[in-house]
Amino acid sequence: MRLLCLAVAIAAVAVAASKSRVSVYENGYGNVVVAIADDVDEVDETSLIDAIQTTFYDASTYLYAATGRRIFFRNVTILVPSTWTASSYDAAVHETYARADVRIAAAAAAAAAASNQIFAVRYSSECGREGEYIFAYSKRFSSETTGGRALVHEWARYRWGVYDEHPTRLAQLYTYLPRGRFEPTKCSDALSGDVVHRDNGGVCHPTSAHEEGGGLCVFRSTTGGDSEGKAAGAASIMFYQDISQVTRFCGIDESAPNAHNVYANNDQNTFCGYQSTWDVIRQHADLQNVAPTDLTANQIKPIFNVVQGRSYDQIVLVIDVSTSMTQQRRLEKVRQVAYLFIGALPVGTQVGIVAFSDTAEIRLNLTTITENPKSRQSIYDALPDTTVGATSIGSGILAALQVIRQANGGKFQARSSMIVLNDNDETARPYLDSVVEELFASGVAFFSVTIDHESSRPTSLLTYRKLRNVVENTGGYQYVVPVNGNQQLAALQSIFSSIAERVLSRGPVNLVQESKEVNANRKNATQSFVVDSTASRRLHVQIALDVSESNPLAFSAVAISPDGTRYDGDSSAFRAIQIPIENPQEGKWDVVVNVSSPLSTTTTVVIGASAYSSPGQGIGPMTIVPKISEWDTMGSIPSLFSVAVKRGEKRLIDGDVWATIISPSGDISDWKLADNGADPDYRADDGIYSSYFTGYVGLGKRGQYNVQFKAKSTEKSTLVDPAPYRDTSALYMSGDEGTTSRDDDDDDDDETVDIVPSFQRTTSGGMMTYNDFIEPNADIYPPSRIVDFRVTDANYTQSRVTLTWTAPGDDFDQGTVQSYVIRWARDDNAADLLRRNPQNATRLSPSEFRVEGTALIAPKPAGETENMTMTLPRNANNTYYFIIQATDDDEKKGDFSPILAVALLPYVPLPLDDNDGLSSGAIAGIVVGCVVAIAVAIIIIVVCVKRSRDKDPASVDTERARLEESPMSQRSLSSPASGSDLRGRQKRRQKKSLTANEEVISLDNAGSVVSVETEMTFVSQAAAIERHLQLTPEQKSRMEIIQGASPVSSGRGGDEEEEEEEKESEKEKELGDEKKSSSSDISQVTKDEEKGANDENREKEGSGKEEDDPEEDRQMLY
Repeated sequence: MRLLCLAVAIAAVAVAASKSRVSVYENGYGNVVVAIADDVDEVDETSLIDAIQTTFYDASTYLYAATGRRIFFRNVTILVPSTWTASSYDAAVHETYARADVRIAAAAAAAAAASNQIFAVRYSSECGREGEYIFAYSKRFSSETTGGRALVHEWARYRWGVYDEHPTRLAQLYTYLPRGRFEPTKCSDALSGDVVHRDNGGVCHPTSAHEEGGGLCVFRSTTGGDSEGKAAGAASIMFYQDISQVTRFCGIDESAPNAHNVYANNDQNTFCGYQSTWDVIRQHADLQNVAPTDLTANQIKPIFNVVQGRSYDQIVLVIDVSTSMTQQRRLEKVRQVAYLFIGALPVGTQVGIVAFSDTAEIRLNLTTITENPKSRQSIYDALPDTTVGATSIGSGILAALQVIRQANGGKFQARSSMIVLNDNDETARPYLDSVVEELFASGVAFFSVTIDHESSRPTSLLTYRKLRNVVENTGGYQYVVPVNGNQQLAALQSIFSSIAERVLSRGPVNLVQESKEVNANRKNATQSFVVDSTASRRLHVQIALDVSESNPLAFSAVAISPDGTRYDGDSSAFRAIQIPIENPQEGKWDVVVNVSSPLSTTTTVVIGASAYSSPGQGIGPMTIVPKISEWDTMGSIPSLFSVAVKRGEKRLIDGDVWATIISPSGDISDWKLADNGADPDYRADDGIYSSYFTGYVGLGKRGQYNVQFKAKSTEKSTLVDPAPYRDTSALYMSGDEGTTSRDDDDDDDDETVDIVPSFQRTTSGGMMTYNDFIEPNADIYPPSRIVDFRVTDANYTQSRVTLTWTAPGDDFDQGTVQSYVIRWARDDNAADLLRRNPQNATRLSPSEFRVEGTALIAPKPAGETENMTMTLPRNANNTYYFIIQATDDDEKKGDFSPILAVALLPYVPLPLDDNDGLSSGAIAGIVVGCVVAIAVAIIIIVVCVKRSRDKDPASVDTERARLEESPMSQRSLSSPASGSDLRGRQKRRQKKSLTANEEVISLDNAGSVVSVETEMTFVSQAAAIERHLQLTPEQKSRMEIIQGASPVSSGRGGDEEEEEEEKESEKEKELGDEKKSSSSDISQVTKDEEKGANDENREKEGSGKEEDDPEEDRQMLY
């Protein structure tokens, strides 16, 4: 039998939608809550409130236009900290920081780049699923700027579940076109724009995106249209909302200027399967049956209400004392954990007690806990100890509302909660249905704790679903105690510790919650835990002894600090021990429990520890915030675990996160969560850890499953600002129209990284209900979809590439798949073919592509990295398209991966800086593009063979001729901008005579690359080669990989390209003798290229595998 040396799981349901009370009434959003955190200084009170109102005024107008005159912000409530005293505010009723739609915190702890951000926090990558909340630091709101457009951008992500249409990953910088052409990833395609250096206005090139200074590139719109006369588009808000002409979301009408760009390499196409943002938004409940209106500007101005919450919490314990509570000594166990719960509450908390059976009894009105021990003792004495009668949950709720109303002068205020312990039955009036409306109106948070030994009964199931409805509408949580009597005390203690975290405004964090078995042969139980610096103001150690007989047992406990100091505790009448310790020493603690009475049977000791942080400890303690999606499921639909590990809004990277699951019959399983960017994890290293739960089959039971999450730090753990790791935020633009703004003192990598103390946390995460019976060995789940199919290495000489992906599992992300199938195509319509009918594409032949490695036939376990190297046959088109799919041992297939295309093309040199030599990226590079989901993606690989400086001479014209034939050069010579601005940039480049190309990479405020355009001149090309010849052999041999993506569509070009080409040729000739000194070296470069072409022809003719030059083909992976 497995010992209970583990965290006992409990059920705590957290539904994102239940936290928000937002509703739509007559085309307007009501009950929108903006909450200001307690750490925001009151000095900024007036300006901050004014800025919030100005932002929503601007956002309401923009939102109304963006939705086709359908919806706007009608009512907004601003919740200010309870510590603010300069003004008088109405009392908050429903509003709390934890339930707010927009949350604002002080920016003192954040880096400059992060402090100006506003972004929606999302755990799930599911299209259309609502997010958690919108977060911003107070610096984001300024009286000088409105930021309403950015708020609408984030509202769309938070409320409607759409995604950004600008790149959020380096792999999305570009949308690549066939034969090496590319353009900025954008939506709509009609939108004109350029990406320029923030300081000098020069056009940035994609291959310099990863180099020092690349963060200074910003997107700038071309409002008058581009060189082909393409008009500026009206969309999309999810691309760059602050470009003045962008007023709409991308739509589905392909003929309209705001038509959705289905080929753009962005998250919207990735996660929403090519649906336009407007298409997804129109499917949301907010816009169902909402027709366009014709309202005036004054009619769509939001109405504001500023409120303030209390500085203390009110809690009413509502305890079922019906006769069913005698079974398995339920009421006695409730008394034990209530005793421990009350003992750990901070001074200032108000507690009341109600007992109910067929009627209700107010046993204690709200009583304030003080430093005097008698205040707690009066609450202990009020706990009920006898059972009688039937069950009327409704009567208990009404009595609790009476207690709260009476304590607040006949009104209700926020930060009031009731914890209702019940047997999941209703056998007397008033029933729950008849009191819920009054409960909803009160604003009281409702926590349901059900102790049910027959949860499958129809009446119990009905009550369970009624209670869930109440929880979802009040912002509370629902818990179910396991059926197994031996686990009930442990579950109840964990439940109450979890409730303390959620009910209290600055509640404790749970460090440990474990169960140990003791018997006649083993009377001692020990448990270790760590107290860290983020939660070291007050430690509360709790021990409870679970016994089946009525005779009391004598037992004692001692808590031992890191320096050996002992803190003793003795058992009370409640068969529980609590040891409070002020300002505990940081480090490893030990708890030792000793049972001195004789033991005739095995019993359980439950050991827990929680700790509070000091109000002066900045952003508070390390916490774990869990969420379960698909908590009520059946068949082959798994549940999804998501856990954010953070301190304030800073995220923990490289942590260790697990879930412990207890089945309805008490079977236990542990589940590892990952932050690796493989399905179902949305993004690697964002501090949100995820996993599918497919253990319903292994545990083989129908009913409620209880979950507890645990997290701890590792040696690699770091704590970082959310901006570089979050779901990328809306860009805030100011200054020149359509230019992203960054603080002048921001560094490119402006990001604070905190040292993480050794810590551990545990918390309840959710209850899951499974509604099917499954055979124990049934295989009902397919493998996960591979979402990170990519190129990580390439050899231009031998036409070899290495494809990499994260291994899925036999059952989603668990186990090992049987095999992989790769399908491919190579004509210009291949991307469309693979997108529409992937199963009809040709299956890759390992012999034809000379596949190396065993990945296809001997897959690795889920979560490990797979690599496969193959040789690309040379052909005129030079572009190959691939998709990959995993298959399990029961022939169940995962979804197809993103479409990946690979083309070997000549390299376009990188730009030079006046003070530095040619960067390593200017020697060799690989441009790799990938679109995930069913979006089409093309990987363009640009490789430059190492050049030698001791070859025969040739002319600059020879090099120019080679570049003219290059598809990449054809694209590079196109002019993405128009008018004098472009000509001015060309003149600046002529004067420098140093750069091979000017580059522009658009970044959001967090440093994420957004889009790129390219220009190149032959003059700067020759200069770059001159500089290249001065490099060391080691520098010449290095290579770089840069990721981007591509649709199948035509790029810009034509007569204007030829005109620009001729102009650059004339300018080059004017340089005359300046270039003659380098002509011989340049000629040798040309001969090297010709040799490479001959090598390609020999390979094409089947002359056999070429030998690598180790120095020539060395690569540096970026």
